[in-house]
Amino acid sequence: MMANQDRNMNSNDRQSSTQADRERVEFHVRCAMEEESAALSRVTQRRIEQAALRGQSSIGLVGYDGIHAFIEAEKTATYSGIKPIFGIRAALGIESERTVRCCIYARNERGKRCLYKLISHSNGFHDDSGLAVSLDSLQADRGDLLLLSEPDDAELLDAIHRGTQVEAEELARSFDVLTIGAWHSDLGGPDGRCYSRQEWEEVVRSVWDYGEGAGQPVIAVDQPVTAHQDGDSHRLQASEMIREFGYLGAENAYAVVVGNTRELAARFESFELIPGGLFLPRLEAEDEHICTLSYDAARARYGHSIPQPIQNRLEKELSFICNFGFASIYLIARSVVNRSKSDGYPVLPRGSVGSSLVAYFLGITDTNPLPPHALCGTCRQIEWIPAEEARSGFDGPDPLCSRCGGGMWGDGHNIPYEMFLGFHGNKMPDIDLNVAGEYQRQAQSGVKELLGENNVLLAGRSDGTPHPSGLLLIPDGMAAEDFTPVRDASSDGRPGWRKSYFDYRQLDHTVHKFDILGHDGPSMMRLLHTSTGIDPETIPMNDRRVLSMFRSTAELGVTPEQLLSPVATYGLPEMGTPAVRKILEQTKPDSFSELLQISGLTHGTGVWEGNAHELIRTGTCSLQTAIACRDDVMLTLIAYGLEGEAAFKITENVRKGKGIAEAEAAQMRAKNVPEWYIDSCWKIGYLFPKAHAVSYVMSAIRHAYYKLYNPLEYYAAYFTVKRPALEISMCQSGYEAIRSLLLELPEAEPGRTLESPLPSKRILEVTLEMNARGIRFVQGTSGAGEWFIEGMNRRIRIGVSGTLEQLNV
Repeated sequence: MMANQDRNMNSNDRQSSTQADRERVEFHVRCAMEEESAALSRVTQRRIEQAALRGQSSIGLVGYDGIHAFIEAEKTATYSGIKPIFGIRAALGIESERTVRCCIYARNERGKRCLYKLISHSNGFHDDSGLAVSLDSLQADRGDLLLLSEPDDAELLDAIHRGTQVEAEELARSFDVLTIGAWHSDLGGPDGRCYSRQEWEEVVRSVWDYGEGAGQPVIAVDQPVTAHQDGDSHRLQASEMIREFGYLGAENAYAVVVGNTRELAARFESFELIPGGLFLPRLEAEDEHICTLSYDAARARYGHSIPQPIQNRLEKELSFICNFGFASIYLIARSVVNRSKSDGYPVLPRGSVGSSLVAYFLGITDTNPLPPHALCGTCRQIEWIPAEEARSGFDGPDPLCSRCGGGMWGDGHNIPYEMFLGFHGNKMPDIDLNVAGEYQRQAQSGVKELLGENNVLLAGRSDGTPHPSGLLLIPDGMAAEDFTPVRDASSDGRPGWRKSYFDYRQLDHTVHKFDILGHDGPSMMRLLHTSTGIDPETIPMNDRRVLSMFRSTAELGVTPEQLLSPVATYGLPEMGTPAVRKILEQTKPDSFSELLQISGLTHGTGVWEGNAHELIRTGTCSLQTAIACRDDVMLTLIAYGLEGEAAFKITENVRKGKGIAEAEAAQMRAKNVPEWYIDSCWKIGYLFPKAHAVSYVMSAIRHAYYKLYNPLEYYAAYFTVKRPALEISMCQSGYEAIRSLLLELPEAEPGRTLESPLPSKRILEVTLEMNARGIRFVQGTSGAGEWFIEGMNRRIRIGVSGTLEQLNV
């Protein structure tokens, strides 16, 4: 019937219909995500886009069972040029212990925070009934919220239609706006049966009459009977809705469908769900503090008169850090590192933080990004090492000082700050720290103590669980609800912590995420330090015997046949996998900088196979000159004569796998950059940061040092850390049995878990090596849970409490 009426409309009717559609604003549109997806539901997206196509100014979006979809809905609405109005569905508790359903909308920025706080303080959304909210809890914020009734709430409708004036007022006055909806055949009444159309029209008239008499606005919403029916069913246009409510009279029907909805929408301000801009924590006198600490450390290391190249680099970095407000990020990281070390737990920084000289002087990283140099420990004389002599200060033997004859040590890896801070210094410093797994929670709690209980959240994820390492830092003077609702993390095993409701990736460009990861490396370094008395930070990076382990097995006193490997890198972090061992065998690295190259080659994409491998094999380039780390691309291009910013831009594109533009290739050719180098850049999908490679190689050399010079302590520490994944009965079966098992095991072990009957192949390889060196597992006398590492007339108990106990046999 309606379709026939539409076909018979004259041009004036159609024009009026178009205008009504344009001026109407739809409220109570369900805002949801696709099931099992982080994407906005197609239905919600289509409703927003259709409203925009009709020329409507606004759309009222409601979260029924959560508000995760709001962020994507906001993006869709902004792109479509329509103002989103956000609300949540709630079960509203009022006087006399009665509950009615409603939608609570945020009128402005303050109202948004109120909604977020309601979610934070609630027990969560309950299916499709929404939040359980008491009316009293809203009173302080009523000016920033608007409460709309639901059109099919049986208790409210019955009170207005059949109750007394007092009953009607008791419920209706809880709302700012009353809503009415079109009749559906399955609209449920208060007595359990469905309304007939005639009954429904009488109910709607009662609501309209009550609103008119009480001065309460009434609007019509095109809402399905239940939330689950909000699918691809036909949605009524304004002209259809006006006809639907024609029984109220033409003028009144137009008012509830168009006029009142337009006036209601005008009461809402525009605001952002997540505020734009970057909000960083601030510490007292942070700029002065970071400058003082940095210069004090520089003088302590390089002498009172800081060499000019170091002074220039330090000044430039500090000016960027202070000007862009990044000082607190460095100081917070420094606090975590210092506290962890004072508690006896070493820290391994991740990523590109080693590109920053300030981070080095603050003790956040032990990667020195300065060009290679030698420094006298006595008189602080510094000697810069030419690039053609060494690519790292750790290459070659330590010289004697030309001034005083004292011992010098090499340092510096020539890493530009641009890869970490950006060419103009405005890139957010991403400082991630690896701490001992058993110390991770303590380290995270330290950040909360530094910044305040309410200023640190666990980074939440879209599935409701917290990120295993991420913390979100809320600036002082702001609340978490300025950015996101929060949830209690007790059910995730983190009592006393709150987590963000929104996924941390949605907050990425607004609040800072600081990662403190639990890692085996620091745990093992702590055990080795305490059991040997050798501080890992004092281990030399140029020990020739240790370096030989990356190209031979001889220093361990075993043959490649015994080890089933041509190199002695089993168990060394990032150097023990079959793929890396194969590259070590092919390249035979002889220096720290060559190990750096291998670390970059094995962590990049499109860097080794079909690229550097072929270039080295054919003699086109050497291991040292092949492209392995992103930073060296920039330095190489600058060395050929390209300007710094142009070299940086090319490097950024290459490291991200975007290739090189023809104009950039022409620039490179004009500066005589070899064609093989340009072609190699084209093939790269991802380039590893040099600072991260330095950290990996330093860690590998430290492990190798302990393995060579303190074998019992090394294996005891290794198997203590790996004990949860260890089936010792298999590992103690003897060299021949383990060797046979390794030869039978496939390299790929799909579907393996810690509960699988065989230990990891990587663990078995370390066990084979240990046995080949004459060291073995021995079971204790106190029971099956007690195991020792035995050899060289000593025993060391495999620890279960973070310590190693040494016993003489």
